[in-house]
Amino acid sequence: MNLSTFIASVKTDLDTFLSQQITTQFPKYLYDPIIYSLDGGGKKIRPSLLLMVAEQLGAQRKEAISAAAGIELFHIFSLVHDDIMDHDDMRRGKPTVHKKWDEATAILAGDGLIALSNIFMMNTKHPRIAEILSAYSETILKVCEGQAFDKEFETRTDVTLDEYINMIGLKTACLLGASAKIGAIIATDDKDVWDHYYQFGFNLGLAFQVQDDILDLFAQLDDLGKDIGSDIFNEKNSILTIYAREQNILPKYNGEDKATFISECKSLFISKGILEKSTALKEEYTQRAINHIDAQNSPLFMELVEKLNSRIA
Repeated sequence: MNLSTFIASVKTDLDTFLSQQITTQFPKYLYDPIIYSLDGGGKKIRPSLLLMVAEQLGAQRKEAISAAAGIELFHIFSLVHDDIMDHDDMRRGKPTVHKKWDEATAILAGDGLIALSNIFMMNTKHPRIAEILSAYSETILKVCEGQAFDKEFETRTDVTLDEYINMIGLKTACLLGASAKIGAIIATDDKDVWDHYYQFGFNLGLAFQVQDDILDLFAQLDDLGKDIGSDIFNEKNSILTIYAREQNILPKYNGEDKATFISECKSLFISKGILEKSTALKEEYTQRAINHIDAQNSPLFMELVEKLNSRIA
């Protein structure tokens, strides 16, 4: 089975599982935006990684599908609330929940999603459920810490590369790491194996977020599914803006034509080597991730790495 077929099977099984579990349709004020957010597509990378690890280590999908659903709903919850905090209007090619409804509705929908996520994680029938819930709960707090750092950094123009890496490690990478670790916990009691798969997911998550920062400016709108240049327009710290500040060349948007401003930023970041430097950092973390798996005997994992790397245009 190749990666595309595997992820397609995960999407099918998750959609079936969620449609069976989320049957309440009232009050519509809560469930309409929840269903809307679940219908938003997405790559299903995190639940796919959890199931990929579990099945690689010998577990059956039915043992892990509830945990995979919990991970996916937690991820969607984080996106719904992040979009409110970051004032983003588009997500996965359609209006964000707070844009389609309002902020109060989106906040409540996010609360519902995290509640459902907890229910699905707790419904994972397994003798190591305490370890599964511990990894999951620690990750919720870490993601919140990462988002808090991200918001604090908005008022700073001196964020260092180390601070940035710590922030994305908490906000993004630890969820991929936890997805892989939970898959391993379900399949084996070997804690060294848990740690190796966590490090694979964590470093892959760092590479993924650096790449996502790059795509924020360099992707096409149809490919990105959200506003192009959001980090620069909102003066957020990203790998591109941090490297630009190091050279004292970060452009500031002053109300000019947005398309022209984006084009000028792209040209500047290419000519000054910022895109090249950012891509090199992404490749460094990608290699660190690969170091934690048996590449020869893990074709799906290697294909996942290649898929994520190919997202950079």
